Amino acid sequence: MASRSAFRALIVLIALPLLITVVPGASVVIGPGAIADQGSLYLNLSDVTNGTVLNTTVTAVFAPVPGVTWLNLTNWNYSFALQEGRLGVSGQNVNRLVLFVRTGGASLTGVRTGTGNITVEIPADIQPFTSYDFRIGYEVHNAKAPLAFTLSQRGTKTGPVTEANLTPSVIGVGEGDLMVSVLANGTSVGSRVIPVLKAVPVPSPAPVNATTPPPENATTTALETPSPAQPTTSVSAPPTPAITTPVPTPPATATTPAVTAAPPAAAAATPTEATGPSPFIIGFVVLIIFGAVVADYILLKD
Repeated sequence: MASRSAFRALIVLIALPLLITVVPGASVVIGPGAIADQGSLYLNLSDVTNGTVLNTTVTAVFAPVPGVTWLNLTNWNYSFALQEGRLGVSGQNVNRLVLFVRTGGASLTGVRTGTGNITVEIPADIQPFTSYDFRIGYEVHNAKAPLAFTLSQRGTKTGPVTEANLTPSVIGVGEGDLMVSVLANGTSVGSRVIPVLKAVPVPSPAPVNATTPPPENATTTALETPSPAQPTTSVSAPPTPAITTPVPTPPATATTPAVTAAPPAAAAATPTEATGPSPFIIGFVVLIIFGAVVADYILLKD
């Protein structure tokens, strides 16, 4: 009898770790399936528990846009805080990289120069219910090669709210791909590749007086006339840090390894949330339990 009890306990000890599911600490839904330049994404975060190390990244890959040397990712607004945070951007095919962060009346700036691959990081906590705008200024290294920029926001989640609905806008890509990814405690909880389609110009309405033609160049796009650098401008038109104007250099930090791989070109499927042990693990556990039953039967028979 004692031997049967010891054998059963051994089976339980073997099976128990296989039934335990590691909870990543968050889930996310990312969309839409495609946007145009100056369009908006959405990231619906849920079940974000306190103490979760959250890392949200957006990678933009596109051909250099003539006359444009900046990329905007605006209107990031979390419902909870990210403490011990870091805001960073990595650029490929650039000789100079500027990260300008604006939140309310405050602003942060980081700048670095190099050849080809550059990374800029700024230590900063993300406050709840506060809008953050990121402007990435750059100098192209090779005009015939694509550009790649990865914006990262990471920190430890604190606060009572466990959900956040983010609707950031992307300006300055022209045409290319975005890869949006969310990590919780180092584990991916969702990612998606979102194509950025070339915007189709909307024709101007016909003038009321047919004999009077409309003025030439009545409308221009945001890419043709980027807003001047004004830290107090609205979220929809954040300030443009001129790439030719010296920017105060932040305190020296250790060089971060450069991005070495661009995101996959093929669109990824909509992420699914972690639900429990895989069928293979469940099958293995069932097999162990079946073996225990057989062993009990043999021991009882003896």
